[in-house]
Amino acid sequence: MHFRSLTRSKLARAGVVLGVAVAAIVTTASPASAAVALTITPGTGPANSATGPTVTINTTTSVFTGTPYVSFQLAGAVAPGAAAAAPTVALNACWPTYAAPIAAANPVTTTMPFVVAASSVALYSPTKLYVKVPSLPIVGTAPTKYNVCVYGGNTPWASVGSPGDALVAGLASGYSVSASATVTGVSPISGPARGGTPIVVTGTNLTGATVMLGGVSMTPTIASDGLSFTAITPPHAADGQPVTLSVTTTGGTVNKLAAFTYSNGIVATPNTMPRTMANTGRFVEIQGVGFASLNPANTAGGATPDTAGAHVFLSRGAYNDATIAGHKANPQVSECSDVLVMNDGLLICKVNLQPYTRKVEDATISGTTTLTSPTAAFNAADVGVTITGTQFGTPVGSGLTAAGTTIAAVLSPTTVTLSTAGTNGPVDTTTIGNSRTIASATTATAGGVTTLTAAVGTGLFTNADVGRLLNSTGVSITSITDADTAILSGPLGTDLSAAAATIKSVIPDGAYTLTVVNDGRINAKVNNPNFNQSIISSGATFTIGDYVTTS
Repeated sequence: MHFRSLTRSKLARAGVVLGVAVAAIVTTASPASAAVALTITPGTGPANSATGPTVTINTTTSVFTGTPYVSFQLAGAVAPGAAAAAPTVALNACWPTYAAPIAAANPVTTTMPFVVAASSVALYSPTKLYVKVPSLPIVGTAPTKYNVCVYGGNTPWASVGSPGDALVAGLASGYSVSASATVTGVSPISGPARGGTPIVVTGTNLTGATVMLGGVSMTPTIASDGLSFTAITPPHAADGQPVTLSVTTTGGTVNKLAAFTYSNGIVATPNTMPRTMANTGRFVEIQGVGFASLNPANTAGGATPDTAGAHVFLSRGAYNDATIAGHKANPQVSECSDVLVMNDGLLICKVNLQPYTRKVEDATISGTTTLTSPTAAFNAADVGVTITGTQFGTPVGSGLTAAGTTIAAVLSPTTVTLSTAGTNGPVDTTTIGNSRTIASATTATAGGVTTLTAAVGTGLFTNADVGRLLNSTGVSITSITDADTAILSGPLGTDLSAAAATIKSVIPDGAYTLTVVNDGRINAKVNNPNFNQSIISSGATFTIGDYVTTS
């Protein structure tokens, strides 16, 4: 190549007419013999793409200089001839000199649409080019292969005496094009951050696809017609931002933006608990992502739920820590205590069914036995539990009135009737308990039935006590005979004889939501810029009830 161009230059400067002399040089030293092999990355791409991909062309020998020109030539069975002939349509190797349409009158130009020059070539180094692939058609059956050819210039073959700029590097059948894949649909479009969600992707030309979701590989199962595939979503951090689905085939890579959104969902196993386990609690496994960063140091025994650090709460509906009248808008009813983080995707904890005491600061007593609080959210489970408080900072008796005051009836979510009279007016802080104490109680078993009897007028038993535990025995109340007599689920290890007894509330039967938070404090969502909370999902639902099996 250098000999030819250098000789030409000297002859031109000397005013020599090129003609036969140049022709002799070309035929005796074919430019193709000086060309080196190249590599191209990637070696496949989309057909008919006006905005084709950028590829990298490399050689092991320094041959690129000045302004190289790159041509993509349809590969075929015809071998390129000597420089004495015009370029042919389909070659199994690069044409030895620059191949381009010569003149409109030349019959060759009518069959040359498949010799396409790259419009953008960047010389990075003598061994490296960046090339924008031009629009290349599919000819026959895809994939269609093209020779990749680099020339020292863009002077085309004109005649035997003017063969054009020489080939400096080439690769036969080095680049192939196929129809691009398309993605028309993804279903479902969201799932938990732990992954594992089966999705269906529809589109065209999906055969042979490799797939990534949010930058993480998935293994697709592709339909035989190439119009859809199924895959299982990989784990991914849940930041609320939808991620991109990337599908790569021999026709290149297509991206579907905002294809899938990862939610901070969890899955609890088991997700049910019978009331018979209320005294012992139940260990559950919780799967999710991001657990490795949690600090559950304040979960021992489940006694300090409203503290800093990670907690796993049981709540009715969506847990909400926003401050309303000094307490959480929708607080936990219990805590999954003794949290142990196993790894980033797994923690274990023990679900407890005894509800927390709760406090309100907006209560008012009227008519001596009616207490109203707009935010207390009273429910049937509150009947029979103790309720205490202070009025203007000064205790009235022992609590609202006397020791042992309980909620006699729940009239509405905001209003209850007290068992004993209080003093009318606002109450500074009202504490709604989760148990009550009977000063003197006796148990006895006869005919397989165990009866709990309180001193006359002190039992205050109602149907709300059914299911509640007696002391810490695991024995519960199954039915009420009268205000001072109840039937138990079984005998105690040691019968009570005119002894104090504690009736412990148990969370009512129903469906609850397990929520993992990294900060259990009131209003943490506002005060902690790094606050994170798992979402409501089917995997986070936890059901309590006697009908629930323990398997």
